Amino acid sequence: MQLREIQIVSFGVLSHARVRGLQPGLNVLHGPNEFGKTSLLEFARRILFGFPSKATRANQYLLPESDKNSGRLICETGDGRILTVSRTTGKSGGPHTVTTAEGTTLNEQDFAAALDYVSSDLYQKVFSVGLQELYEVDVVNLDEVKNRIYGAGLGGVRVSDLKQFFEKRADELFTKGGHKPRMSMLAAEIASIRKDIRDAQTRLAQYDDDKREYARLLQKAADLSAEARAKQVEQRLLENRERLYPVFLSMQRAQQQLRDMGEVPEVADEALVELQERQSDLKKATGRIEDTQEKLRLKRATLERINYDPSLIRNETDIRALSQSVAGYRTMREQLPPAQRELQAAQEQIQQRLDVLGEGWTEERVRNFTLTAEQNDSLRQQEARLRKCEESLDNVRLKLEVHRDHVRATGSKHGVPKSIRLAGLAVLALGGVGCVLSALNGDATMAIISGAIGLLGLLVALAPGASAGKAHDPIAAQFEAEIRKSEEALEMARTEWIALLKHLGFPVTLSPEAKDEMLREIELASRDLQTVDHAKARIVRLEETLSSIGDRYARVANDVTSPPQSTDVAAAIEALESKLDAARTEKVRQESLAADVRQLADEVRVFEETRDKEAAELSGLLSKYCVQSPEALKEKYQRFNASRKLQQSIDADLRTIETSVGTGEACSAFMESLAATTPEEILAALAESKERTATAENELTETNRLVGALDSELKAIVSAEDLVSREAEVETLLQQLKDAQKEWLTARIALWGIGTAVSRYEEERQPDVIRAAQSTFGTMTDGRYERLLKPIDSDELHVRDVSGNDRTVDQLSRGTREQLYLAMRLGLIEQYEQQHEPMPVIMDDILVNFDDERGVLAVEALARFAKDRQVIVMTCHESTLSLYRQAGATELEMERNGTLL
Repeated sequence: MQLREIQIVSFGVLSHARVRGLQPGLNVLHGPNEFGKTSLLEFARRILFGFPSKATRANQYLLPESDKNSGRLICETGDGRILTVSRTTGKSGGPHTVTTAEGTTLNEQDFAAALDYVSSDLYQKVFSVGLQELYEVDVVNLDEVKNRIYGAGLGGVRVSDLKQFFEKRADELFTKGGHKPRMSMLAAEIASIRKDIRDAQTRLAQYDDDKREYARLLQKAADLSAEARAKQVEQRLLENRERLYPVFLSMQRAQQQLRDMGEVPEVADEALVELQERQSDLKKATGRIEDTQEKLRLKRATLERINYDPSLIRNETDIRALSQSVAGYRTMREQLPPAQRELQAAQEQIQQRLDVLGEGWTEERVRNFTLTAEQNDSLRQQEARLRKCEESLDNVRLKLEVHRDHVRATGSKHGVPKSIRLAGLAVLALGGVGCVLSALNGDATMAIISGAIGLLGLLVALAPGASAGKAHDPIAAQFEAEIRKSEEALEMARTEWIALLKHLGFPVTLSPEAKDEMLREIELASRDLQTVDHAKARIVRLEETLSSIGDRYARVANDVTSPPQSTDVAAAIEALESKLDAARTEKVRQESLAADVRQLADEVRVFEETRDKEAAELSGLLSKYCVQSPEALKEKYQRFNASRKLQQSIDADLRTIETSVGTGEACSAFMESLAATTPEEILAALAESKERTATAENELTETNRLVGALDSELKAIVSAEDLVSREAEVETLLQQLKDAQKEWLTARIALWGIGTAVSRYEEERQPDVIRAAQSTFGTMTDGRYERLLKPIDSDELHVRDVSGNDRTVDQLSRGTREQLYLAMRLGLIEQYEQQHEPMPVIMDDILVNFDDERGVLAVEALARFAKDRQVIVMTCHESTLSLYRQAGATELEMERNGTLL
């Protein structure tokens, strides 16, 4: 695919821009910084593959006055189809359409197929790059590049994986100072088993004595364990007595207080809540009555103070109408004097124009003057005829004058000048002499040539000469006859012109130019008359409107009680409206206050009814509990609540004791034991019990330790009896050690073989893309670096100079590194195109870090690369542009709003 045209509607600094004339091969676009080259590169990417989401950190290239970017690319595919790709910013890359030259639309799948399914990431990092992508993106290690370019390798097996496998296996078998290698572990295990065999042979004689001691210690441990459990039960009983004694005393005190209170009548919790609600509601109702009565008193006092003029309300319609006309009244009052002055000036202007037109012209004649279309045509035709006759006469006179000037300049009749005829005689003489001499010398050819020259001189000498003197001039006579005819035609045209002027009533002395001026004056006078008529009508309207407003105000002022005392009608109307607004406000206020008074009186009655109802319900509640006042009910509730809390305390203490000692008879017996003792006695018995329990537990622990030691000893003696199997185990481990030694040697030999094969492969079999990039890189560096190497077990690239020294990419200068990255991209593109649709290559200022010599070489390499594909380069440097021109690049131009930039 190649680009044929770029059309930008809106994108970054570019708006209504276009780049045309894109050709196959090398194309160059030159422009200064901020010209829009980077924007153009990014625009091509996004039209083909979509706009990024606003949620990303990518530059959206949006101007403040625009929220959308859009445009199109005109492309030509490898099979000759012309596609128009259009896209606008939006969700999922933005809506886009792809249409062919025939008008059919391609769907997403067809367009992806036209691009040969190249991804946006691959196109951005390989085919369309700026200086930043060129320097920062390691294209060698892009997954998509590896999948498309390098192929399967060694049947899908990486050499690095093989090396890692054998190194790991060798380290697992044996590494000096390593962490648990198998061979070292086998040797250590063999030594340990041999030591166990020697120790077992020593312990066999002690087995019977240890067996009897082990049985005795087991019996002792069982007796001590039973004794310890009994001591622990006794200790827990005493601890319960110590812990629960305060609870027992609290329960006894609560039971005594409950007995002292005697019988207590029950008062529900809801009764106290209801009492509080009734008292609160009664208080609120009383407060509302007092507040509402105060508001009612204030409203009535305010209502009594309101006063206004009803006559103003009665004339409200007229007053509002007058108020709306105040601004117009003032404007018309101000416009009347200028209108009168304008009328006077227009009348004076008309008189001046009548004076210019001359005697007989009056206002009435100007108003009635008109020219028909036929009369206008007659004037134009007669004027054209008159001008044509004048021009014809002037042309003939000019021709005659020119002819006479020419005749005077020549001064004689035409002929050959005397000097030329004398030169002809000289040529005749020379030709004759040459002919005689050639004949005497026997040169016939020269004799013939000399004779011909002499004959030519004779003809010139015999030609007629120029003669002087005055002769008849027929051309002048002809011009004079034409002048007479033109003068007669002009005189006839003037006569007809005068007759037409008389017929139309114009002075007969008018020339065509003066006629036009007079018609203009008549038209201007007619317009001035229209101005006068308009001014008079306007003055009449102003005076009538002012009079109407004044009369209406007078009628209203006579009807109101206290009209404004002002001679200015406009000011009086405004004052009258102000009084009306005040009266209207007071009336509305009066009506509102009256409504408020009625509403407040109704509210007082409602609140009084509510207060009486709440008082009755409170009395019913007090009667229910046989008390006379709210305080008595509260006191009765407090006494009941105190007895209830005592009973709850007794129940809680009893549950605490039952939880620890059990219910029923066990609990009763426990409380009787507490009643029969004191805290001091409980503490003394507990201390003694703890001491006995600790002694029993310590003795049991020591006995168990001895049992454990003897048990280990006996097991070791029993295991020592299998000495034959242990010795057989040693032999097995020795064989495993020998096998491990063989396997370790095999792994080390395999590693040596892999290393040798890798070195040879790296020297002889590099990937095609590396070989293609190697040639371009060598050209760009003028042969300083002759080899590119990609180790088979590494993704890191190496370069080899002419001296045979290898360097990594990080060891190169920035300019050389960029040259390498450029060569790698060109190599990748060549390999990619062997199986895929070619894509347009776009590069933005990629040579800025190349020195002068390598810049020339890089341009040459790009020109060769572009021979079979389309490459578009952009630069802001004149020197770089010159290099591209020398390489035969097509120079592109950008249009913006139809103007070349």
